[in-house]
Amino acid sequence: MPSQEQLARAQGRASVSTELHTLCLQGHCLDETLLNAHEQRCRQDHGERLEILHSLGRQPDPHLHHYLAGQLERLKLVRFALQRGRDPGLSSGGRENDVHAP
Repeated sequence: MPSQEQLARAQGRASVSTELHTLCLQGHCLDETLLNAHEQRCRQDHGERLEILHSLGRQPDPHLHHYLAGQLERLKLVRFALQRGRDPGLSSGGRENDVHAP
């Protein structure tokens, strides 16, 4: 039987933009290492969701795969913006070349 924590994770996670914005507010620097780790967590959570739904005898929501694809696409866009020294659009009012601007 899945734990309460696993069931909570199976409900989904915040959007990539929200999670990365929160990390920025906490003082984390967005870099390849952080983005790669975040991508891995998204994929791992997706796999856990599928396992939990299967263990409960339920079929996954058909949109679940689209959700993962959307999260990965957003990560790709953030990575692309950072590689070009641009604001990835995670916070309002950020300056063009300062991704850590409030």
